[in-house]
Amino acid sequence: MSSATDACIQCQGTGAERCRWCIGRGKIPCDACMGSGRGADDAPCTACQGIGVVPCDDCLGNGEGTCSRCHGSGRW
Repeated sequence: MSSATDACIQCQGTGAERCRWCIGRGKIPCDACMGSGRGADDAPCTACQGIGVVPCDDCLGNGEGTCSRCHGSGRW
């Protein structure tokens, strides 16, 4: 990270956050059984490709945020 950036506050610098569609499960409830689990399996989440995390919206997945001290100017 450069002197003008800090770790992203939203994702704590990881660049990823929990998928909002599947709530981090990696699977979405089956449409056929309405999520009851009877007769069909849950489908992999298409938003996160079944891994449960997506790129952070705030830092676009790079893990960096604007420096809180210099506000991105590189000087203080």
